[in-house]
Amino acid sequence: MKKILIITPTIFEAEPIFSELGSKEKLKVGDTIECDSIVGIVSGIGCNASAERIKNAIEKHSPDIIILAGFCGACDKHLKNGDLVYETSSPALNELAKKLCGASGKIACVEKIADTTKKMELGESGFVGVEMELDFFKNSINSSNADFIHLRWISDSLDSDIPPDFFESTMNKQTGELNLSVLRLIKSLITSPSLVIKLARFGSEIAPAKKKYAQSTKDLIKILKETFKKNTKKIKKDIDIIAEK
Repeated sequence: MKKILIITPTIFEAEPIFSELGSKEKLKVGDTIECDSIVGIVSGIGCNASAERIKNAIEKHSPDIIILAGFCGACDKHLKNGDLVYETSSPALNELAKKLCGASGKIACVEKIADTTKKMELGESGFVGVEMELDFFKNSINSSNADFIHLRWISDSLDSDIPPDFFESTMNKQTGELNLSVLRLIKSLITSPSLVIKLARFGSEIAPAKKKYAQSTKDLIKILKETFKKNTKKIKKDIDIIAEK
C-alpha cells in the first residue's frame, strides 16, 4: 500500500487539507495528521527547522509519494490568483495535476518574498511561479526516492503590489512560524501609511485564491482517498483469491 506525505508550509495552507483528513483541532507548525495512507504535516516556512521536520517525517513514514502544496507568486502575466501550477517528473502525478486543472511549469525557490520586479526576472528565465520552501526540503525528498510533485496555487499575480518587507517581518526564520502581532502591524502602519491600501488590495486579491485553493485541495484529497479505496479493494480481492486456493 503506497503511503503519501503532503507537506504544507503554513497553517493557512494546511487548514483545508487537515480538515479534509478529519482534523478539528487548532493547528500549529509541526502538527501532523494521518488518515488511511495519507499523512499531512505543517512544515513551517523555508528554514532549517522546517527542513528538519520534513527530514524526520520522511524517515518516520517512508512515503512512496511526496506532495508539497501551498501558495506561490506568479511569474507569468497570464496566470491569475487561484490558478494551479505544478512541477513533477512522475507521469502518474502529472495526470493527477491535470485532473486538478493544473498548468505544468518550472517553479523557482528564493530566499526572500519576490516583488514584481523579481517575479518578472524569473519569468524571463522560464519560471511560472516562485516560492520559498523547496530548496530546504529538496535533499530529504531526493534521498527518499519517493515520487514527488510540487503543487502551487497563485496567491499574487505578476502585477500584484504586495508589500514584501511587511510580510518578511512576520516570518520567523528560526522556527518556521508566521508571527503577526497587532503591535507590529500598528508600527508598520505608522511608518508606512500606504501599507493600509496595499494590504487591503492584497486581501481582496487572495480571497478568491483562498477559495479556489480550498476547493482544489479538497478535490486532491478526494482523488487520493478514492485511489486508496481502490487499492484496498484490489488487495482484499487478491487475498480472497489466495485464500480460496
